[in-house]
Amino acid sequence: MSIVQSALERMKNRGQDRPQPLQESADTRVTTPRAAIRSLVWPQTQYATVDLSVNRLQQGGLYPGEENILKQQEDYRAIRHEVVTAMRTARASGDTIGPVVVITSAMPGDGKSYTALNLALSLASEGTRDVLLVDGDTTRASLTHALGVQGQPGLLELLGSGRQNFLDYTAATSREHLRFLPAGVRTSDSADLFSSDRIGALIDAMKTTLQGHAVVFDTPPILASSETQSLVEAAGQVLLIVRANVTLQDSAREAASRIPESVPVGIVLNAWEPNSPSERKAYQLYGEYGKQPSK
Repeated sequence: MSIVQSALERMKNRGQDRPQPLQESADTRVTTPRAAIRSLVWPQTQYATVDLSVNRLQQGGLYPGEENILKQQEDYRAIRHEVVTAMRTARASGDTIGPVVVITSAMPGDGKSYTALNLALSLASEGTRDVLLVDGDTTRASLTHALGVQGQPGLLELLGSGRQNFLDYTAATSREHLRFLPAGVRTSDSADLFSSDRIGALIDAMKTTLQGHAVVFDTPPILASSETQSLVEAAGQVLLIVRANVTLQDSAREAASRIPESVPVGIVLNAWEPNSPSERKAYQLYGEYGKQPSK
């Protein structure tokens, strides 16, 4: 993937419990100062620290080449801004959207795992909140394999236990403020663990424990797996990844229709390439501007 050109366009604008529009006015924002975000004490676990170095991520196809890093970082700052604003946005019911962001797509190959990781990195880079990245795509477990923690207990074991604290299954990473919850080891009955009751209880625990922080869930494509349905129904917000020139419009519409009307949804347009001369020039100028020395 090279470009994330557009972030969080409002996709659905219906439902009686839909959140207020994303804006900076005081009536739709939680007024608690950022300094008041409760710090977290993560438990010591037996897991090794997950390597999130640039070289490791590039080798796994999870980070751009040197020539595109600056542009991608700016793209993800734009996504981050909308996601964080949404977290503090009030619902019609009076509570806030909260910390849980579910990343999905219509079909495989749209770049959802890439987006989940890089959004988590961007959120953590602010340094004002802790971020938990969860590999919820337990079928392919792309993030778990790419980060070298396959075979380690994770989300599946947590859901199977029914009682244990999700913090105990997380691993520290080499990036400050970022923790990782791997997919776990899949068995023949793993799909049954994704019941609404189990997922709802886990998401509620995350909302309570990580309020003011962020949880980013990578999930299976919503049209390819029933496991995603419980996750999007319990989510605070959903990002639907659409790959330019690949994702069919009918598939995107069908994917959006499976997300409850009360859950705010945004689109990330992935792998967009500038076509017009003006777009190409603007893209080139951005890279040149980013290399200018400060005075």
